[in-house]
Amino acid sequence: MTQDVMPTGVVWTHAGHAHLDELFASAIIDAYVTAVTEIKRVHEDELKPNMGDIVVDIGEKIGCRRGVWYLDHHQDKEIKCSACLVVKNLAKEALKDPYLQDMLKIVDGLDRNGIAGLNNLLQAEHMQYVRALIFMLNSSLDVFERDPLTAVKQISRTLGERKRFVESIEGVINKLRKNCVHKKVGNYKVLIVPHFEQCGIGKEFFEASQNMLQRESGIDVILGWNPRREFSSRRIYLPGNKKELSLEKVKDRKEVEFCHPKGFLVNVKKEVSLETCMNLIEEALT
Repeated sequence: MTQDVMPTGVVWTHAGHAHLDELFASAIIDAYVTAVTEIKRVHEDELKPNMGDIVVDIGEKIGCRRGVWYLDHHQDKEIKCSACLVVKNLAKEALKDPYLQDMLKIVDGLDRNGIAGLNNLLQAEHMQYVRALIFMLNSSLDVFERDPLTAVKQISRTLGERKRFVESIEGVINKLRKNCVHKKVGNYKVLIVPHFEQCGIGKEFFEASQNMLQRESGIDVILGWNPRREFSSRRIYLPGNKKELSLEKVKDRKEVEFCHPKGFLVNVKKEVSLETCMNLIEEALT
């Protein structure tokens, strides 16, 4: 919110059939912006927000107008969903959580593209968590139509747990980051993640901190560890900073155990050395 306007905790959204977008947007507000005290589901001609209120998925405006935040995407099909607008304008802290970033991709895909948006679910890295939250959102939609505040608080509690978890491991991430090694393969930047035993990080936090490290800006390739093999084998990951990159060229190499069909992830076999992994990266990208 602007410095001179305090949020009231009142959220306005559209009446009628409920969607994942406004439910998730409201829950993000409650978890990251301010405690939601009331949700008003109204028709367009009934929209009369007061200063400090937040309007999502209705109003056809974006930004703070006369002390009211409008976060609607319907005026242009190219604008991302209202939940994405809430994060971009009011809850940038949520971007620290890669799980929530994947959730936003899916909610945005479903809201703007219908069932075709499920393609984003297939590309999500954190499948188990994302599917569970999607199920929870869907099961809360009927409740949202009858008792919107109860539904929002239910989702918000889950987001709040994630937020506290992310905050609790920020120190771990910084410790891991300090122990990482930066290399170059041609013009590409490679981040080599050390094993958790090398830098004194607990195994229970290592996967989450490694996943968050994968979102580092300016890194083209990450050579980390495969959690599905109890961190005993390495994995090569493309965080997506350069869309044209792919690891598909090495998918048939004997050292490769698995290559994702989209080409952004390769798991190598347990006995493969760091030097061989770097050779695979060079072969894939050149």
